Amino acid sequence: MQRSRLLVLVEAAVLLVLLPPCRGQQGAWIRLMEQGNGLVAQGHYQEAAGQFRQAVKEAEQPGPDNRALALSLSNLAWVQQQLAELDEAERLYRQSLAIMEKICGPESPEVGRALTNLGALYLDLGRHSLAEKYLRQARKILMKTVGPEHPYVAGIESNLGELAMRRHHYSAARRMFEHALSVFERHNGPRHPDTAMALNNLAVSLKAQGRRDDAAALYKRAIAYSGACRSPIPMRCRSPIPTRCRSLIPT
Repeated sequence: MQRSRLLVLVEAAVLLVLLPPCRGQQGAWIRLMEQGNGLVAQGHYQEAAGQFRQAVKEAEQPGPDNRALALSLSNLAWVQQQLAELDEAERLYRQSLAIMEKICGPESPEVGRALTNLGALYLDLGRHSLAEKYLRQARKILMKTVGPEHPYVAGIESNLGELAMRRHHYSAARRMFEHALSVFERHNGPRHPDTAMALNNLAVSLKAQGRRDDAAALYKRAIAYSGACRSPIPMRCRSPIPTRCRSLIPT
């Protein structure tokens, strides 16, 4: 079986910080984050990295440990990951994780999402043992804090499903993809990028098990839903990647 190519589908999440109206220093940080997210939506990653670097500098002004800084670092890490600056991405993700652990607690949902990002990076790097360690740790935290039927948990199961596919554990992968699909359909509806991703992933696992007709039907649904999706990144001050959701694209 040929290794599947990967397509990252970005899932936006609400800002973790309750901010007053945009003015002064916080207003500057918000504008930089919005501009960076806009550039990400257009695929201009180099330019987005510049905006997020400036956002990091703005967020550092009140002090070294705050959620705005952790979000800025996480966004910059994700962009660096897309630019194949993987060592830098790892450093930034770890810095963001350390801040979240300090200010939110080691069992918080914010830490769970930070661990997800780090696990997904190791999946990209082919460091499967580390990827599994962080993804399972993230799932344990989020299962307790947001529940098993939350999209954050479904996103982790999408990543663990990919890991199972790489290890040729197709039945295990299928079960994870089926659960992820049910969660995304229920929370987001059928015409959403994460639902299309989950359909496609499930199709890949079915094809690997020889169920080609079932896989073909799911591929058609995934393509139809993908065409109806809007941009997955709202143009507000948000973190584009609190939970990595991935789609396996068959070759």
